[in-house]
Amino acid sequence: DAANYFAGALHYLQNGELTGWTTRRPLSALHLAGLLGASGSLKYALFILTAFSTGALLTMIAVLGRSIGIGAGAVAAAVLIPFYFPTVGTVMSENIGLTLGGCGFALMWLSLHGHDRCQSALFAFGAGLMGLGLAARAGAMFVLPLLILYAGWYFRGSNRFSFKALAWTASAIGFAFATNAALIALFGVHDVAGFSNFSYTLYGLVTGGHPWEYIHQNVPTLRSLPEAAQASEAYRLALAHLVAHPLDAVLGILRRYNDFIFNGRWFRIEGIGGLRFLFVVVALVGLFRAIRYHRAPSESFILVGTIGTLLSAPFIGDGGMRVHAATVAFSAALTANTIAGWCRRPAPESRDGTGIAPVPIVIAGFVLFFMVSAVSLRGHIRPPIDSFACQENTLPVAFSTVPDAGINLLSTRDILKIKTRAWLGLTLPRGFDELQPPIRFGLAINLSDQRGAQMWITSPTGRQLPRRFNACGRQIGDIFHLNTVQALP
Repeated sequence: DAANYFAGALHYLQNGELTGWTTRRPLSALHLAGLLGASGSLKYALFILTAFSTGALLTMIAVLGRSIGIGAGAVAAAVLIPFYFPTVGTVMSENIGLTLGGCGFALMWLSLHGHDRCQSALFAFGAGLMGLGLAARAGAMFVLPLLILYAGWYFRGSNRFSFKALAWTASAIGFAFATNAALIALFGVHDVAGFSNFSYTLYGLVTGGHPWEYIHQNVPTLRSLPEAAQASEAYRLALAHLVAHPLDAVLGILRRYNDFIFNGRWFRIEGIGGLRFLFVVVALVGLFRAIRYHRAPSESFILVGTIGTLLSAPFIGDGGMRVHAATVAFSAALTANTIAGWCRRPAPESRDGTGIAPVPIVIAGFVLFFMVSAVSLRGHIRPPIDSFACQENTLPVAFSTVPDAGINLLSTRDILKIKTRAWLGLTLPRGFDELQPPIRFGLAINLSDQRGAQMWITSPTGRQLPRRFNACGRQIGDIFHLNTVQALP
C-alpha cells in the first residue's frame, strides 16, 4: 500500500493526475505529493509527516491529561502509542487520518470544557477535521452523524435542541466530504469511485463475515470489469445475497464483533493478549459508566464516539486496527476516563482548557497547507518525454523518483532482512531473489508508460539518481536494472 501511495504522489507531481489507487483516497495522496514537491526528498517528507502525526498524538494525550488527570493521560498514551507505532516513518494513509482525526478530537474535547460563545463553532471545526481524517483514511463513519446530533443536543443551552449547532457541524462535515469529492472529480481517474473498496467489504460481511478479498475468490470474473463497474456489481451482488440469505449477514456481523472485541481489532497491544483483554474489559465497563453519567461533558462525548465506533465495527472489521486511525482517540479517552473515574465522580462542568486549542489548529493548518500546495503544483506539469535509443540488449525507459527513495543492500544479510519481512506479509517483486549486493534498490514511476506505472529499480550504491531521467537497462521480473542514466530537466 505504501508503495502505491508513493508512486501515486510521484505520478501526480509528473502528470497532474491521480492514479486509480490514489483516486480512492485523494487527500492522503495530495498531502504526500505536497510534501515531496516542497522538500524534493522522501526523507524530509517522512520527517514532516511523522512530526505532524506525532504532534497530533501528543496533543490528544495532553488534552486528556489536562482535563482528566496525568494518570489518565498515561493510560491514553498506552492505547495510542501502540496503535501509532507500526505506521511511524511510512507514507500510509493512517498518518494523515490520525493527524486530522486527532486534531479534530482535541478541538471537540476542548470545546466541551470552555465557557465562551464560540464553543459550538470550535466543535464544528473539530468535527470537520475528523471528517477530513475519515475521508483520508476511511473508518468508523457512523461517528460523524452522531456527532452532528450530539452538537445540537449539547449546545442547546436553555432550549430543547440547537439547530444552529447542528447546522454548523453538519456543514463542516459536509464540506470535508465535498472537498474529497471535488478532488476526485478534478484529478481522479474517471472509472474509479471514492471509497469503492467498501463494496467488497460489504459483500464479505453479508456473505458471512468473510475478508474483503472474498468476492474476487467467489466471483473471479469481477476483475475483468472497469473498477467503477466492479464496485457497482459488488453492491448488486451484496444486496442480492442479503435478500436471499439474510442470516448470513447476521452471522457476518457477529463474526466481525467477535474480531473487534476479542481478537485485537479494538486495541493494539501486540504479544500481550492478557493486557489487551484487560483494556477491552475496562472499555466495556467504561461504556456502561458513560451511559450512567451521560449528562457530564466528557462522558457524553465519549459515549457518542464509542457508539459510533461500535456501530461501524462490522462494516470495517476486516481492515484491522488501522481503519480506526481517525477515531482511535475515542477508545483512548474511554479507557483513560474509566480508570480515572474509579477515583472520582464526573463533574458536570470542568475548567476551561481551550488555551491549548491553537496547537491542533496549527498542526491541522500545516497539513491543509501542503494539500493546497499540491493542488497548486498541478500548474507545473513536466513536458512529455521524447523517445530515445539504447544499445543492443538494453531497454530505454524514462523514470521519475526522488533521490533518496531507496535503500542500499550492502550484503546478503540485508537481503535476508527484507525476506524476513516478506515472511511477515511484505510482498516482494519478482526478481528480488536474483539481486546481487552491493546494490541500491528503490521505487520510481515509468514516464514512458502513459499510466505512469510504478517500477522497482536498481542502481549502483554510490550513484545519486536525479528526479527525472532517461535510463537504459534490463528488466528481470518486476525489477528494472539501470545501466546508464541521463538527467532530464
